[in-house]
Amino acid sequence: MRETYLMEYIDKYRRERELNVDVFVDGICSERSYSRYLSNEKDLPFDVFLKLLEKIDVVFKDFIIFAENDQIQKDINYMYFCEYIRIGMIPMAEQLYESLDLSKIPFNIKRMHFPIAEEIYKHLKKKTTFYDFNQRCKNILNYNSLLKTEILGREEIESLLLYIFHAGDVEKEEVFSYLFNYLTAYNPKIASAQIENSFSKIANGLL
Repeated sequence: MRETYLMEYIDKYRRERELNVDVFVDGICSERSYSRYLSNEKDLPFDVFLKLLEKIDVVFKDFIIFAENDQIQKDINYMYFCEYIRIGMIPMAEQLYESLDLSKIPFNIKRMHFPIAEEIYKHLKKKTTFYDFNQRCKNILNYNSLLKTEILGREEIESLLLYIFHAGDVEKEEVFSYLFNYLTAYNPKIASAQIENSFSKIANGLL
């Protein structure tokens, strides 16, 4: 098992119960092994995992439900940050950003969506020039190649839509044209449903 966050919760329970590591792991594993399980340097055997749960008097099923639900809530905060950036709620984004662990960005938004939101945030906070912001976003998106691809994933589409709200006029036109052609070529009904809200703001000059 390499579910690091599960070990983090076990250690949290240990500390809450004020159990020293040597006492907690006695008869289960060495202190060094426990440390390596916690830092993800070593696989956690399932039988050891169950014995550690017994030490903190937690039922396996209840522990997994709690840990996974808590992890989901943490992941949602990264997505909320992106959404706050998209709708312009910068004070809310700033408050949330300060609490995020940037080493644990969820995989589904790690490659493009969150980095684009982060660059927009930094630019709006006057930490980067528009030129630097625009170039960094293009690098994240692999812009020129992306606008030539025939297959887009959800993260690519959402990242482009997020970027277009803050891009220059030329890039807005390029992305708008590309997405419109991409979606209408794929399915006109999908296109009308998916792009109406986002693109109507661009057409009305609300950006």
